[in-house]
Amino acid sequence: MTHLDLIRWGEKPKYPICIPTLKRPDAHIFQFLKDAGISNAYIYVDDTDPHLEEYKKHGQIMVVGPSRNYVTKCYDIVEHQKSLGQEFIWKFDDDLTKLATKDMNGKYIDLDFNTFLATAEQFIDLEKDYYIKLQDGNIGLLLFGANNTYREHKLFYATSKRTIVAGGYGLNINLLHLKNINFDLNLPHGCGEDTDLVANFFSQGCTGKSIKFLERNFDYKVPSNCWGDRERRLQINKDVYHYLKKKYPDIIGWHPKGKNTVTNPKYKNEIPE
Repeated sequence: MTHLDLIRWGEKPKYPICIPTLKRPDAHIFQFLKDAGISNAYIYVDDTDPHLEEYKKHGQIMVVGPSRNYVTKCYDIVEHQKSLGQEFIWKFDDDLTKLATKDMNGKYIDLDFNTFLATAEQFIDLEKDYYIKLQDGNIGLLLFGANNTYREHKLFYATSKRTIVAGGYGLNINLLHLKNINFDLNLPHGCGEDTDLVANFFSQGCTGKSIKFLERNFDYKVPSNCWGDRERRLQINKDVYHYLKKKYPDIIGWHPKGKNTVTNPKYKNEIPE
């Protein structure tokens, strides 16, 4: 058996898709939803967004809230979905560009939203998994060994305490509520929310899964609504680092090469100015 036998072709996910967005009604993710015939994803939009009428054309469920910052919007997603009685949600940034897997020769196979998430959902343990990380990057390194031989089945997914979730991932709303976990509204500049969330998981011994035979990619050329340009990003990262270092002193570190905050104690003594 290979990972291709686990792809749920033509099936639909059980859990809702939530998309925080700002001034991007033409984002490719909305075409993904349309192509998959999904009309019940939740699009979270600021009430001051000048493109509200354009968002309405997508036929999704719009949740319009006050204009604040990104981390507040993420916080509101968790609270809103909890109020609706949802057990689990999928959260995707609006700059998503690709959902895929690979065949046994390392060639990409595009997947629609339904197939991609229905495939991932078969691995969720609602009693144990606080989060589901959906892999991105070069999944060929995870799937294929020498001569395209298939690696051990454990690489279908892996339970891990130290894996960052960002961009697109699943959250167990029930377990987050029991542990009183949500995004931190006090984060500097409203940024670094994913690092903080993962550090919170680590500090409380909460585990999840990384789905390693699926890939989702994002348009990293799109300017971040949170982080801004390169120079501003570095200063924001330093501010986020100092804030999270006080909150999680044994978990948070500073990666000198990447010049960003990480949940890796290996770098805990690297203190930026």
